[in-house]
Amino acid sequence: MWLSPRQSVWSRQLLLSSSLYGSIGLVGVSVAYAETAIPASGGQLTIYADAPRADANAEISAITKTVISQAEMLRYGDASVTDALRRATGIQMGRTGGAGRSQFRGSSAAPTILINGEAVQGGRRGATSLIDTFTPEMLERIEVTKQASVTQGSVAAGGVINIILKDPRAGSLGGVVKLGYAEIAQGDQAQQQRQLNLQLDGKQERLGYTLSANQSNTESTTQTELMRADGQVTLQGQQSKGEFKMLAPRLQYELKDAYSSKLFADAFYSEHANSSNNSSSQQQVDSDSLRLNLRLEQQHGGREDKWRISAQRQNEQQNTLSSSNASSLPHLVDEQTREWAVSYAGSQKMGETHQLKFGAEARQTDLQSNIDAALMEDRQAVYLEENWKFSEKSTLTAGLRQEWLTRSGLVDYQQDSLSPALAYRYQYDPAWSLQVGYSQSQRTPRSDDLLPTVTPSTSLDAGSLNNPDQGGNPNLKPEQIQSLESTLGYNTEAGGFNFTVFRRNIDDYIEKVVSLEGDAQTGRYVERPQNQAQALASGVELSGRWALRNQNGHSLLLNGQVSTIRAEIQRAGQADRLASSVAPYGSSIGLSYQYQPWRWSSNLNVGYQPSYQRPLDDQPYTRYVNARTSVDLSSTKRFNQGWAVTVSGRNLLATDQIERLTEADGSLFQQRRVESLPKVLITLEKRF
Repeated sequence: MWLSPRQSVWSRQLLLSSSLYGSIGLVGVSVAYAETAIPASGGQLTIYADAPRADANAEISAITKTVISQAEMLRYGDASVTDALRRATGIQMGRTGGAGRSQFRGSSAAPTILINGEAVQGGRRGATSLIDTFTPEMLERIEVTKQASVTQGSVAAGGVINIILKDPRAGSLGGVVKLGYAEIAQGDQAQQQRQLNLQLDGKQERLGYTLSANQSNTESTTQTELMRADGQVTLQGQQSKGEFKMLAPRLQYELKDAYSSKLFADAFYSEHANSSNNSSSQQQVDSDSLRLNLRLEQQHGGREDKWRISAQRQNEQQNTLSSSNASSLPHLVDEQTREWAVSYAGSQKMGETHQLKFGAEARQTDLQSNIDAALMEDRQAVYLEENWKFSEKSTLTAGLRQEWLTRSGLVDYQQDSLSPALAYRYQYDPAWSLQVGYSQSQRTPRSDDLLPTVTPSTSLDAGSLNNPDQGGNPNLKPEQIQSLESTLGYNTEAGGFNFTVFRRNIDDYIEKVVSLEGDAQTGRYVERPQNQAQALASGVELSGRWALRNQNGHSLLLNGQVSTIRAEIQRAGQADRLASSVAPYGSSIGLSYQYQPWRWSSNLNVGYQPSYQRPLDDQPYTRYVNARTSVDLSSTKRFNQGWAVTVSGRNLLATDQIERLTEADGSLFQQRRVESLPKVLITLEKRF
């Protein structure tokens, strides 16, 4: 989609939106994306479109990919990666939220999180605090691949979220500063939030520089209602304080050579502290992380090469003081993770119809704990992928990935796996397309899933079935996954839809299982990952969008998605049952309206997850989870000199979270209700 320079900026923005929403499903890796330019004078926010170009470096691929551009995130008032992912089909964010805690298509696997193609080492407590606080101003786009190619380590296991950071823009120093404040009180609940976001970038000749900084302070009082089988009801309030800091300088240098070489140096430092206390317990969690990346990119004709070196250090400490029967559990858990990685990724185009991708990587991880034995992990991988466009309408992608894994210390074993992937896309005409893909792989348990250390939960019902402690399982085996999916798409500039059907067969399915540890009087329930014999996850996903504009400056965009998931666990000699933590479906709808003469935009997003109930594994109880509705509303008014004010409401018309356990006869055993609290955030913005 080429746009004339004479078109208005807002028309280009809306056309871009149509192209982007049409990209959900079948665009492969050659997708349109948007960039936000900040002119030196006036500080006005301008959206430019950058459509796929038929140049020597345009990729050939039949792999399905969802692209969420920076323009889309700004349009919908997203404050983080998590906000943007809520609109993607097939993703369930889970009870605790956060991109790293999401589920893809009924899998127990959290997605693989990448920053510019490089995997991010996580942890149980501060794992996603870094990427969940990236603001849209830091990002170029987010790429979500649910059926990943062999170029990415997840393959069919759990999907990939690749966060592409924004390159520095040509010109003198420019950027944006945001100050946000939220305060609300409702009954016995209250929340106050203060945040500061700073994004600076510029480019002088061959040197580009970027600085991102975030700080957020939150204080809240929440209310939990506990109900027992005898009808006794207990209310407990909990006070929490959280602080997050992040500093991320980046440098980019363009070398003068025949290969268009670019050298990138990134650093990410973050601190996360959270304290909570109630009438029965106190808990303090502190984590800090430092990540360094070096990357060299070269392009020459149809050849592209990327070399990467990265190192990360992460510390996590949790101190729990409880008056309940948790004397046998550790009060202090102190864990340190060190990781080093090197990798190479290359691609070679052979004419306009054939592209070869290849690469290798090596990664070493060392996880130390004050309670359990250390865990050392070495990974190596090589891959090869071929892409053919053997007619104007047909594209085929086929690849193999070989991985080797050695673990020592806490567990000792070696494992190697070969993962094939195959995808075919038929582009009937510019609007209609059909894609089919198959892949198989092994999903190796995460390092922190193997640590058996028990982390005590808090509240009066700590260690109960409804609020169990958390622990790992050193005896976990890898999942064996076979995935098949097909997508039918109809996409035009004005609107369209994508309809996907998928099926995943998983041997040694990893599920979080709650069991009693210790005797009946003093024991506590602990949730640990365990292997089930086999699981079958299947479902359908439907996403659509429609755009309308006129010459008077009005712009309207409507999008929606619904995804159904059935994750069924099959065990020999026992009745099949549904996975306990997977909702039957999720849906959302969004409406965005803009009136350019007033420089005013507003959007509304509504999400819904139905109620469902599931039998607990090896427990004589059934868990019921209530229906949840989320309503997010955002409105932005822009002024002269780069000033803007945004009022955004999150979790409006809040639905309380209820989890109820019932006996076999349907009578109540336990119930836990956490009251929801809406949030209204006022943000003052200055662009320069």
